[in-house]
Amino acid sequence: MTKARFYISDKVQEVGYRPLIMEKILNSDLEGTAKNLPDGRVEVLLEGEKEKIEAFFEEIKKEKPEHAENPTFSKLTFDETLFVPKAMRSSQALMLGQLGKGVDVLITVGDDIKGMGNDIKNMGGDIKNMDEAIRDMSADIRKLPERIAEAIRK
Repeated sequence: MTKARFYISDKVQEVGYRPLIMEKILNSDLEGTAKNLPDGRVEVLLEGEKEKIEAFFEEIKKEKPEHAENPTFSKLTFDETLFVPKAMRSSQALMLGQLGKGVDVLITVGDDIKGMGNDIKNMGGDIKNMDEAIRDMSADIRKLPERIAEAIRK
């Protein structure tokens, strides 16, 4: 599994690009989302097998909404650090009338959140250790002016 991003620019907002892309994502094996950016572009985030992402990208370049004029596509870039939000997929599925897919995503997101509870509980010990380390550093910092003055005297 890999993650990728591309942008579509020119007259691409308010012409149906996001719904077109989301419908294609929802009907594929990919995870992903499309969103309008303040600068007028549409950003597309995808997660899945590299070959399927590349095929999706090539397919979407050949198809455009009726009112889109001359869309320009950025280079498809792969980046494992991208965050591809599943919750957006749910809301967009519901928007497109694909209730079943939207509910499935919500259930998955709910399970992810439940699993995070254990992670958060485990972080308690780490936070306690950090708190102790910060107290130790604070004591050292309070002694610093005294040490500097002593060093200057020497």
